Amino acid sequence: MFLHHAYLIEGREEAVASVHLFILEKLGITLSGNPDFTYVTHESFGVDESRGLKETASRTPIGERKIILIRSNVFTREAQNALLKLFEEPTPNTHFFVITPYPRALLPTLRSRMEIFDVGGERGEREESPEMSLAKKARASEPRERMAIAGALHDEENKQKSVRFLEALTEILDAEMRKKRTKEVAHSFSAVSRAASYARDIGASMKTLLEYAVLSLPE
Repeated sequence: MFLHHAYLIEGREEAVASVHLFILEKLGITLSGNPDFTYVTHESFGVDESRGLKETASRTPIGERKIILIRSNVFTREAQNALLKLFEEPTPNTHFFVITPYPRALLPTLRSRMEIFDVGGERGEREESPEMSLAKKARASEPRERMAIAGALHDEENKQKSVRFLEALTEILDAEMRKKRTKEVAHSFSAVSRAASYARDIGASMKTLLEYAVLSLPE
């Protein structure tokens, strides 16, 4: 069976077992105890982690194929650009599986280098997060209320919550584009996904990014 060089999986830790099963059933490769298998997991995947990954990917596999599984909730913009270069020039016989709960928050150019791998069923079983509920409220609100939501998030001084809110907005707009793509929604998706990407940077002005994102939402 032909195996693509990179796959994108929407999920969390539970998706790891699905990837293991897929590789075992489709390729007959057991990952447990396999020296050609690397599992990398971080809450936030940054540029240092991407450098380590590049070094791992450059090593020649002992067997026929090398499998690298990456799981993270957050990928910084610098790390995504590093992964993009890695995926544009894939190491022969090396295959990446990227697991994240927010795939549509990744840079579109990075997503385009990966095939979507549906683990099946898990997405609908998860409860809606508070950030997704808040993002839906912002999407349905008038500009003044959207700004109030952005202000309240900033006042909480919880960066991860703000990032998850921006990622949830990205998911909502992505779903809207799948149903009916308009210039307004496409422009908003680009703006909000850009804000979500910059929000992971150290020293980013979260207040500015939150306000920029909610003001970019179409009426």
